[in-house]
Amino acid sequence: MAENSMYQRLSYEREEEEEEEKKEERKEGLMKERGEEEMMTEEGTEWLVDLLTDVQLQQYFLRIRDELNVTRLSHFDYVKNEDLEKIGMGRPGQRRLWEAVKRRRALYKRKSWMSKVQHTVSLNPS
Repeated sequence: MAENSMYQRLSYEREEEEEEEKKEERKEGLMKERGEEEMMTEEGTEWLVDLLTDVQLQQYFLRIRDELNVTRLSHFDYVKNEDLEKIGMGRPGQRRLWEAVKRRRALYKRKSWMSKVQHTVSLNPS
């Protein structure tokens, strides 16, 4: 019985790993189809690839990175809807992008806030 549960757990973990590999392969396949292999090699912009992939706008990666010069989340402060229109992004895509940027900023603020609290607590243990 114990061997059976161990086998089930191992097969479940193996299935999760295979699922993750398939997801990566699909992501790479999509990028290759669109001629955007550079997305994988550019360091420091993985967050942008993830953000765009989450809202199904990965085809705009090169244009956002190269034409709008967005390489950090804070660079979106200087991007306007007109800029996104110039690179060919429609209104629904713009809305999805701005919502994703807003969520990502909130996530970073939460992490930043929590790290400050943890640092303060570690300095002043009661």
